Amino acid sequence: MVILFLPSIWDKTNIERIQLSLDKLLKKHLKLGVSDVFIITNIVQSGNVTENGNIVKWE
Repeated sequence: MVILFLPSIWDKTNIERIQLSLDKLLKKHLKLGVSDVFIITNIVQSGNVTENGNIVKWE
């Protein structure tokens, strides 16, 4: 099981591309079966992330 956090600034196409690429790579490199990988994707809104003590805002 993977919990993936992605920024809301990305469009749906890029989010889906990342999800499918990660799924494929995990199965290939860890030699997992088709039903062995489960990815939960959370979309994080701008301003809901802190880094180095600062609020991160995506423009």
